[in-house]
Amino acid sequence: MKINVIFDANYLFRKTLGIFAGYGAVDPNEVFAKTEDKAAFIRKVTMDMCATLRSLPPANRIIMCLDSSSWRKKIEIEGGGYKSDRKKDENIDWSIFYSLIHEYCLRLEDLGYVYTKVTGAEADDLIYFWTRYLMKAGENSIVITGDRDLHQLIKINENDNWVCVLNNNSKNLAFYTPHDWKKNIGNDEVSIFNMSGSIDPIKGKLREFANSFETNEIDSTDILLEKVLSGDKGDSVPPVWSILKNGKNHGITPKKVEAFSQELKNSKWSAMPVNQLLCDPESIDFIAGYCLRSLGDVDSGENRIKVSENLERNKKLVWLEKDMIPKEISLEILSRISDDSDKAGKTQVPIDRDTILNGTEWVTEGYVPKKFDPFNL
Repeated sequence: MKINVIFDANYLFRKTLGIFAGYGAVDPNEVFAKTEDKAAFIRKVTMDMCATLRSLPPANRIIMCLDSSSWRKKIEIEGGGYKSDRKKDENIDWSIFYSLIHEYCLRLEDLGYVYTKVTGAEADDLIYFWTRYLMKAGENSIVITGDRDLHQLIKINENDNWVCVLNNNSKNLAFYTPHDWKKNIGNDEVSIFNMSGSIDPIKGKLREFANSFETNEIDSTDILLEKVLSGDKGDSVPPVWSILKNGKNHGITPKKVEAFSQELKNSKWSAMPVNQLLCDPESIDFIAGYCLRSLGDVDSGENRIKVSENLERNKKLVWLEKDMIPKEISLEILSRISDDSDKAGKTQVPIDRDTILNGTEWVTEGYVPKKFDPFNL
């Protein structure tokens, strides 16, 4: 069994920045004003990353996926644009932070890690293509992220290759798997009558890991439907339809999507895969009618067309699927993955902080960040 570990690098670094510098308004030029500040930050990132890797089975590849400026920002949305509601100070220069991330990922790449960044693509796009590429190659993936958007990638195929997600945030520690995933890691009991658990040490380690976390089986279809119909407030993606009542906008909520899923099971589209359901004109018209009626709005042909147009927009914004991503970006990602996959997986990479940081400027003994210095008043 081959298992690849894929880090949502943006989540890893942002999470650590919040812990290191305090949540809320952060000026990277103040946080990283000194070399020892950068060193302390990188040591914290490395410590967290290594702790996660040591809890997992040995990885065939360890992959770091990093954001670039997103192609989705070119898609028009009423009232703003993609991620336009995210609070940020336009006067803050984040270049020092992203330069540090890039420099660190290059260090990891020198040590045998895979570092993937493609102009115009988000880390989510890269992770989507990596998981599908590896699954096709007969390999499995564990994605490390706190971003629920990536739950739509959770899957198990006909050859029992799979994608799972680990949220390693200490407040929301959980492991997310497809249904029936545990059959892939064998029986917990090993005896002279059942030696299956001892034959494959990777399965044994995976079993030990899964049992140490809260494990949740989820249906990625439900996650995708919710994202497309309800939108994503965090990314400024509106629901496919909303109506003004008592001075307040009411849109398609996750509860309404859940009710729709139940209605779908009793329809003629019950057996249709979600990738077809969201592309078939007849089923899209059915979805549009449900959305209008669920909000008590007029279920007219004109309104159904508007809902359908909004659904097409949301598909591009939230659905991780190759046909939703511009062809030139998809081709560039696949080219990078093809090159990177050949380089990796041949030697075991270090997963201890000392080896990773040895010889770099990020080793500063005895340094304590101001936030944690009890004598800094």
